Formats: sequence, C-alpha cells, structure tokens
Amino acid sequence: MEAAPLVTLIAVGLAIAVIAAFLITVVYQLYQVYSRLNSILGAVAGVIEKTVVLDPIISEIKADIADGHAAIDGAVERLKVRKGYSEESQREQASEHEYLPVGASAAATPRQPAPPASTSSYTNY
Repeated sequence: MEAAPLVTLIAVGLAIAVIAAFLITVVYQLYQVYSRLNSILGAVAGVIEKTVVLDPIISEIKADIADGHAAIDGAVERLKVRKGYSEESQREQASEHEYLPVGASAAATPRQPAPPASTSSYTNY
C-alpha cells in the first residue's frame, strides 16, 4: 500500500476522533445543564407551594388599592368642580405650554450656543 492513501485514512480517522470527542463534550455539558434545570425547577415548585396561601391576602390588598384609587379620583373630581376647572381649560393650558421648556415664554426664540473662543485644536463636540 502506498503512503498517500495510508496518510489519508489516518487523517480521516483522526478527524472523526476529534469530532466524536467534541460531540461527547457537548453531550456532557447538556447533561449538566439538564440536571441543574431539574434542581431549579424543583426549588421553584417548592416556592409556588409555599406562596399559594398568599393569594387571598394579595387579592385583598388589590381590592384595597382599587378602593383607594377610586377615593382619590373622586376627591380630585370634587376639587375640580369646586375650583371651577374643566377639561377644555386644562387642554388649552396644556397645548399652550406643551413644547416650551420650564420658565420659557412663547415669544422667546431658542438660540444656538456660540462656539468656544479658544484657539486650541481640541473640541469636545
């Protein structure tokens, strides 16, 4: 047998061995991930079992918060009626000042900043 086919067979065998070793390593890593996920899921199931008793308490808290929101909304509406505010006047006020910065008036026009007077070649913008 000549040397070229023998070297080719050895190279192919070596390549197959390297690929097989890589795949075995991947399988081992996947097995470790699988076992860790099983242990995590077991802990999560335990937490779920322990927190089931909190459902009625959480529902009661949600109901109390909803009642508080309703009371605040009612108080705000009564205050608006008492002070004479209407939705139209609020929209007008909001549209007048919608795009102006705090403290600016509608007559003011924005100015571009002047470039630095320095003769240095370094600029930060």
